[in-house]
Amino acid sequence: MIGLVINVSNIISPLCYSLIRVEPYTSCSYNCIYCYARWRREAILKVEADFEAVSTFKSMAEKVERLGVKPIPARLSTISDPFQPCEAKYKLSLKVLDLALRYKYPIIVNTKGLLLLRERWLKKLKMLADESLVVVQISLSTLDGEVAKIIEPNAPPPDLRLKAIEELSSKNIPTAIRISPYIPGLSLKPNPEVTVKMLSKSGVRHLIVESLRIEASRVKDFYRFVGLSPPDMEAYSFRLEKGTPPIVKPKLEVKLGEYIKLRSILKDYGITFASCKEGLFSLHTSDDCCGFYMLKEYAKRPTLYEFYLMALKQPLSLKEALEKLHCLPSNYIFNEKLKTYPRILRKPLKSREKRLIRALSNPQILQKLTPELVVEADEKLRAEPLKFPQKL
Repeated sequence: MIGLVINVSNIISPLCYSLIRVEPYTSCSYNCIYCYARWRREAILKVEADFEAVSTFKSMAEKVERLGVKPIPARLSTISDPFQPCEAKYKLSLKVLDLALRYKYPIIVNTKGLLLLRERWLKKLKMLADESLVVVQISLSTLDGEVAKIIEPNAPPPDLRLKAIEELSSKNIPTAIRISPYIPGLSLKPNPEVTVKMLSKSGVRHLIVESLRIEASRVKDFYRFVGLSPPDMEAYSFRLEKGTPPIVKPKLEVKLGEYIKLRSILKDYGITFASCKEGLFSLHTSDDCCGFYMLKEYAKRPTLYEFYLMALKQPLSLKEALEKLHCLPSNYIFNEKLKTYPRILRKPLKSREKRLIRALSNPQILQKLTPELVVEADEKLRAEPLKFPQKL
């Protein structure tokens, strides 16, 4: 079983609110050629149901309810699609939705699948939405159906995913589009204006960009498949882990112009924008990247974004910044507040908090995580927001 809380990471621990996950299935049948987890799945050829993962979620949700603490939204799921075809047989994602409803536990659904539109699943999503307990993120990498056939051979075509968002939105189920992976030069074809206009018709409320991450050895083949020249790439991870191939991503300068343009157009349509694991805080037009703001009664952890907002007012030492955490809204959990949560969450979240503080105290790590927060010579944190035109 994959852990309930995402592993400690130099990247995810400082940047992500969404650390709790439920992975009902061991692998993914969509076989997307860009998937950075393919190296892991080569050893797991068959998609199998993970009943223990669902049981663990149930146990955690029960404990959170019994303790009377605010739930931290859980992601369904992170490395395998929860609504791939096997869900029709096992119905584990349906079970997760049912548990979320029973225990009033907020869920962020992340899928390319269409099975969630079937009556039993849609009914649960509607019931959750009526209590502000769900946000559905539909993943897209391109609106070009022919390209999608190549890079996402077994996934539903993008036009049907847009129709799924439209149907969900028509039932007042909060939706977000996750451009994942965001492929510079491809994801916004034919152009950003046309792309956003098409997306807006679906009723989507929030958009997230998550940059392409891919094994270094596969970069040339991947870009050949999509008919593009490989852009300048850089290492994604801080260091190699045993058994993990080098993972790379497009350099910031390759995609920043597109992000800025996209943000500007989305704002005109009233759609909020955020990036995922990029540290581009000044581009965000929502309170969080995942769409938590569309939920109610939830808790979240501080990330680098909160420290960026503090430093935006004035440079401050790490000690001063940590003391100012107590000025955050009451739904933020950190330090002593973590002790009120069940051990299954308390211990791993404390470890990720330590990694966040480590990043803030290390200029080299911080520089890799974000271009917008730096440690000065006097060891004070200073915000350096990107300079970009409001209209392009």
